[in-house]
Amino acid sequence: MPQETPPGWGEDPLTKFFETARNNQFATFDNFKTAYGRLRDIDKFYRDFVDVLDNSQDWFAGFFLLRAHSAFLTACRLATSGQVAECYMTLRGCLKAGLTGPTLPKATMPVLMFHGLDDQALLPGGLNDTWEWLEKDLTLVTVPGAGHFVQQDASELVTKTMKWWLGRDR
Repeated sequence: MPQETPPGWGEDPLTKFFETARNNQFATFDNFKTAYGRLRDIDKFYRDFVDVLDNSQDWFAGFFLLRAHSAFLTACRLATSGQVAECYMTLRGCLKAGLTGPTLPKATMPVLMFHGLDDQALLPGGLNDTWEWLEKDLTLVTVPGAGHFVQQDASELVTKTMKWWLGRDR
């Protein structure tokens, strides 16, 4: 696997950046075995699913599944090289491509959703059109000052709201 470094590699800022990113990937692989294992398992799921679609007549769904897998691989490369924030945009593309292909049934039950307004992983735009996947009502609770883990950042509010929501008449 080791290759000769091409002449001129690492002599300019861009290839220095590439080399640093590559070294970060090696470090992530070596130091975060559990996290890498999860990524590997997700990749295997994609590959197994593509194998099943290989003989499918639904080329449209297969195309978007391949696009989603490609975006996932790109996000893995970004995240393991230390560009975690940049991988969020790519993962959004992964989700969008993954949800575009298959025709998924709408959720047939009421939905309670919490969103921390300080969430850096799921930005407000990630909520767009969520309701189009639902046949029943959506109760969206936005929580100022809470991040991605709303249940930890605002546990009392989440607990109180869930008890109210589960006990209401439908």
